Amino acid sequence: MPRLANSSRPLLDPPRIASCSRVGDLRGRNDGRYDRSEASPRWTTLIVVSSVWILASCQASGQESSLSVSSTTRVPLSVDMGARWEARPSGSAEWRPVDIPTVNEAALADPRTPLLNSEFAGAVYRGDEFDGTAEYRLTLPNDDPALRQATRPHRRRFLRFDAVAALARVYWLLPDGSRQILAEHLGGWTPFEVEISELYQSAEPIIQLLIEVDERVGHNTQGFLPIIQPHFGGIWQQVWLVERNNAWLDDLRTTVVAVGTVTEPRFRVEAFADLADSSVDDWEVSAYLLPTHQRDEVHAIATAKQRMERLPNSDGTGWFIELPVSADQIWSPTQPVLHDVVVELRPAATSNTSEANDDEAIAAPLHDQLTMRLGWRVVTTEGEKLLLNGQPLAVRGVLNWGYSRQGLGPTVDERQMREELEFCRSRGFNLMKFCLWVPPRRYLELCDELGMMAWMEYPTWHPRMDQSTRDELLQEYDEFYRFDGRHACIVLRSLTCETGHGADERVLRDLYELGKQRVPGSIIEDDSSWISWHRIHDFYDDHPYGNSHSWRDSIARLDQHIAQREAMPLMLGEAIAADTWFDVASDDGLMSPDLRDAVFEPMSANGESTELTKLPYWLPGFTRANLRYQRWVSEALGPIAEREMVADSKHYAWAMRKFQIETFRTAQPDAGFVVSVIRDFPLAGMGLIDFADRPKWPAASWRWQGPTQLSLEIPHDARSVWAGEELSGEVAVTHHGEHDLTDGLLVIEFGPTRLELPLERLAVGAGVRIPFTLPVPNQAGKVTLRATIESAGTSDVRIDAPPAPPRIVSENSWHLWSVPPATQRDAQRVEVHPSWDLPLPKHLFAVAWADRPSATRQPDESTVILTRVLDHELLELLDQGRQVVMLPTGSGGSLARENHWFLRGAPVISDRLMDWGWDREFWLELQTLDLADSVGGAWDDVEAIEPWLVLWNNHDIREVKTHPLLFRMGVGGGVLNVSYLPYDGTNPSREAVLQQWIGQALRVGLGEAAAAAGPRNLERLAGELGQRELRLDDEPWRFQVDSERIGRERGWQMREWNDTEWSTLSIDRHWDGQGFPNLDGWAWYRRTITLPDDWNSERTYLSFTGVDDHYRAYVNGELVGTGGDIETRSTAFEERKSHDISRLVKPGETITIAVEVYDWYGAGGIFRPVSITATPIGSERPWLVRP
Repeated sequence: MPRLANSSRPLLDPPRIASCSRVGDLRGRNDGRYDRSEASPRWTTLIVVSSVWILASCQASGQESSLSVSSTTRVPLSVDMGARWEARPSGSAEWRPVDIPTVNEAALADPRTPLLNSEFAGAVYRGDEFDGTAEYRLTLPNDDPALRQATRPHRRRFLRFDAVAALARVYWLLPDGSRQILAEHLGGWTPFEVEISELYQSAEPIIQLLIEVDERVGHNTQGFLPIIQPHFGGIWQQVWLVERNNAWLDDLRTTVVAVGTVTEPRFRVEAFADLADSSVDDWEVSAYLLPTHQRDEVHAIATAKQRMERLPNSDGTGWFIELPVSADQIWSPTQPVLHDVVVELRPAATSNTSEANDDEAIAAPLHDQLTMRLGWRVVTTEGEKLLLNGQPLAVRGVLNWGYSRQGLGPTVDERQMREELEFCRSRGFNLMKFCLWVPPRRYLELCDELGMMAWMEYPTWHPRMDQSTRDELLQEYDEFYRFDGRHACIVLRSLTCETGHGADERVLRDLYELGKQRVPGSIIEDDSSWISWHRIHDFYDDHPYGNSHSWRDSIARLDQHIAQREAMPLMLGEAIAADTWFDVASDDGLMSPDLRDAVFEPMSANGESTELTKLPYWLPGFTRANLRYQRWVSEALGPIAEREMVADSKHYAWAMRKFQIETFRTAQPDAGFVVSVIRDFPLAGMGLIDFADRPKWPAASWRWQGPTQLSLEIPHDARSVWAGEELSGEVAVTHHGEHDLTDGLLVIEFGPTRLELPLERLAVGAGVRIPFTLPVPNQAGKVTLRATIESAGTSDVRIDAPPAPPRIVSENSWHLWSVPPATQRDAQRVEVHPSWDLPLPKHLFAVAWADRPSATRQPDESTVILTRVLDHELLELLDQGRQVVMLPTGSGGSLARENHWFLRGAPVISDRLMDWGWDREFWLELQTLDLADSVGGAWDDVEAIEPWLVLWNNHDIREVKTHPLLFRMGVGGGVLNVSYLPYDGTNPSREAVLQQWIGQALRVGLGEAAAAAGPRNLERLAGELGQRELRLDDEPWRFQVDSERIGRERGWQMREWNDTEWSTLSIDRHWDGQGFPNLDGWAWYRRTITLPDDWNSERTYLSFTGVDDHYRAYVNGELVGTGGDIETRSTAFEERKSHDISRLVKPGETITIAVEVYDWYGAGGIFRPVSITATPIGSERPWLVRP
């Protein structure tokens, strides 16, 4: 019977999963539990010899060079080897031929389904919803001459799987039709092996194996890919036939890690061997260190040897050897020096002695050899600094979720791996964050070779981390650490992502300590999430996705948190994101003609396709919505606005990222960041590479980013300045090159002015702010401020060397807009409503509201009314044909406002705005800074307005929302001119925009369609002004988790229930950010409220505007309504529902409201306003905030 490779316990021990891959210390105990005391190193006799010529020694002994011989062979199981692969869903009778590697969703695709696009993603998988168990049948010849060579008794055979997702069971299919289990392995990211030596002793001409692959949807280590694309599973990496001697080195457990210091660097080899089948009692393991650039000489820098006994160490550890490394041959991103560590296994030359003679040892026959290529480096922390090889390190990273252009599952294509790394390096990034997946070995090797640092974030997102999963997690993480521990590129590790305090701290502690033992000196955190969630960590981490105008506040919040705690480095594990527009009308790079026809032709009037009901998974969910939106933009904002949507969004996203990177580097020079994300993915166009695999910006657009960073510091981050005045600010310089910056010259150019300022010396990790005052050109328009650092050398240049010509160390530029002040010519007459609480723009003739012409007289059509809210009197004036300019407050009677993440979209600039004289960049770059504020809520009835400037938003939704910034709408016979852009009377661009907006109200007529909507708009606004509402988000609610679902039975919905011991929670945001992270399931909210004595409405409603995901609402213990549906997984996230509670309420009485909420995944709870209303709210969002 075949035997499990290198296992000291039974093959399968139901119901607990047994590993078939030699997984190390977690394998050796009978109870399968991990004990940290077992992992202490076992040191035996050690001999270190430097500068040995191995080749000469081998030739002198009459042996062939052992370094050119490998007793272990490995070949891919392909058709060329006579291997045949087939697949089927579990339980099916039909087998289909497949190529390995593959994923279940491709292997099991319906062959009758046409391939709508074979050019991009391989196929449109009809099987992309497959989430079950697949079976793979492997047929091998038993009489093939290519394989017969390995039938000698002292040779053994194994199948090696590089990665199978997620639970693999390997069976021998016996000739009588039965099957016999050989092994199983849990975890979709790491390699494992199963021995098949005895199968070849069969007399049958073929050998058949069955690999059962269970995708295990929801498994703790499935990662994040199943969230942004369909879940994948299968044999997604290569399978090999491995052939070995009876005694062999265990390469799945043998590790090499960097230890020591910068002045005394060493590699530590922990060697594992399987010696159980050997008749030799004493063995010797040797290790050699070879520089990769001298392989032709086979010159060993260092060697070491160690005796080992046939039986494995009783404590489960391997045999340790250390090799010294030359201090001038260490790895760094600019000089990624690599070495080959060669480990060899031989019988000891002399039995029963503690040391063997060198010549005899070399002459002994070689039984096995491993070669591992790696670099030496050391990563440490010093207060708030992260140090690489003792030098301050500034991390400039890119987030990578493993999403691949090839189809489901991460890429296995070396060309794509190399392209991604070169893409990031060429844009100034120095780190790739492998977020929630473990990349193939070759990807990490390329990082080592190219000098790209890596951050490993292991694939647990919202996992179950408690004592019930502890052993399983320890086993998988042990494989993670052994797999990636050798790679010099990895400088940071995260155990999980956005998991929070729902994870058992004891389990996290065990995983953390295991990582420290497997990879000494590793820098680890428990959770890459939000800074307040940390419990066990070597650095701080936060995910401050946000806006540029509030970016400094976000950084200050992190500063304050750290200032009150132990000093550690700060990393932004995810941040600095921005979406771009996907132009489905012209993007031929993504869709073949056949697919385009299937998606869009024919389309009905509302844009719904009648041909293809389900889009290919790799097309964004908003594909059709984008096409409908572009048509509306062309009609409502103009053909140029529609044509420029892609270019405008790219410029907007680039400018936002540029500002946030520069500002963060200046504010936190010792910290690091990770930009999200490398590729567009089906839920959002927020990648640096688009859906069709094209870079969104050329490398030249990122020339400003690098080790030496220049940033612009101007008060309030203003990018508009008054023409003819002076601009004062600072150019901030931060330097994180490998050497000190010496003999530098900072050159600042602004219009015709040029400044040259010396920079004598800037140490690595240091920064300096250089103040300047410059005259602003006295004309309107864009002015570019440029800064350049020229340097004559660095601190390691010899004093007696000839002077080098100046070189450009760093350069950057910024756009500013020169705005002429208003003059008497711009004077306008306005009437000021009592709600107006802002300064007035210059040269406006204001008429007090009390002095305005009587509404009974002929209205003054040459005067604009300024207001912050609407009332019935203003509606009457509008109906008479007046022009009203409104800057909404967001309070009662005003148009609603809401905070908005500008990263979720970009501005659409109407063709009409181009008549104002400002170019497109004015609106794109200033909207996130000078002109940033809260915006109009998602506007459903876009036909009711004439939009001038709007934001689109399709982030993680299947529609496109419109957030207005500037728009006009007919109201009766007049026009309401609305601006959501900020105004405070101090900023030049804000002043200029408001002046123009007031002026155009009289100069520019309203479009025909917008004017025709006037009567309907007047009716709706008048109706909303007459509605009454009691907002229930004005104070926290009582809150209680109901994990055992006992609340209803105990009467938590009843008014008499005592909830004073419950927690309190706000209902304006999810519970996850209020102390209940990782909470999926049931919880309750309660609130009491007294209705006003004058509440005389005929009907009363309890109204909800957003609950994640399902709710049941009670008033005084009686069920009054529900939202969402658990059975169909229909969420109440976007539902607006009103439940009639008229018979349960009376004026002046107190009522108790209880809401039972169920969240089935991700963030949960009540997160949008709940209110008591006099009318049902309906499906449309109200325009006005109710008084």
